[in-house]
Amino acid sequence: MLADIQGAGIVRRIWITVNERSPEMLRSLRLEMFWDGATTPAVSAPLGDFFGAGLGALVPFENAFFSSPEGRSFNTWIPMPFRRSARILLTNDASKDVNLVFYDVDYTLGDPPQDAMYFHAYWHRDRATTVGQDFRVLPRISGRGRYIGATLGVVTAPAYGGLVDTGGQQVPRTQRSVSTVFPSRSSSSAMTPSVSDAGLVLPKP
Repeated sequence: MLADIQGAGIVRRIWITVNERSPEMLRSLRLEMFWDGATTPAVSAPLGDFFGAGLGALVPFENAFFSSPEGRSFNTWIPMPFRRSARILLTNDASKDVNLVFYDVDYTLGDPPQDAMYFHAYWHRDRATTVGQDFRVLPRISGRGRYIGATLGVVTAPAYGGLVDTGGQQVPRTQRSVSTVFPSRSSSSAMTPSVSDAGLVLPKP
């Protein structure tokens, strides 16, 4: 349990790091957020994917809402309002333990603005795309809300990566990249499996 807050308020900032930051662990640690007593999480995503490190390699980066200043910890300062309660959980689905988890959840108490909307995040992974079929970043959403942005991780098939010469022998080259798209700065860095993560603000938890 990272946070169990009663009453109305706004989560202002989340900072977290763990001692085991392997690609396996960043995918196996699941972050969930529940607003106002809801039984279905508004956020349910692997820790690394939620914070823009879905392909396993940690590098320093910063955008409008997320950062990893030294490539070892994660920050987000997206305002996340709630009107009755908030719960933030971190669950380890890996086969090994995490010995150390350091975190800080900053929030203010008090009624959020009447028109403040709830934060939601959607995560999914497709191991392969289909020729001629659009890749779905976010399923169709109805109702009032504001789309914040997405983090996309892509691993190309060897045929698209071309060939690289390794001492006289040509072998397929696989290209890996992560791109974070938010309404400010964006960042790209070479990294690894195919994932997408999208943030959305909706009027209901």
